[in-house]
Amino acid sequence: MTTQMELLLPLLAPLLAGGWALHAHRLYQRLHRVRRDPLTGLLTREGWSRAADRIIRRHHGATVLLADLRGIPQRLRLAA
Repeated sequence: MTTQMELLLPLLAPLLAGGWALHAHRLYQRLHRVRRDPLTGLLTREGWSRAADRIIRRHHGATVLLADLRGIPQRLRLAA
């Protein structure tokens, strides 16, 4: 005689797997949005930092320079 759990397990397994797949997909989308600017589609600081880390891990002799250029136009105007 089969128990109720044995009957429910084949039905629940695909639902649980689908739920986890949907959760993983939404999490990936959120992480992708964090790494890209929504207006321009360009990488954010987090995106550039992750790309630099990946390059350094793959190419041990690599050097990566990241420069934050915010405020440069104002500083150039003040220096002139």
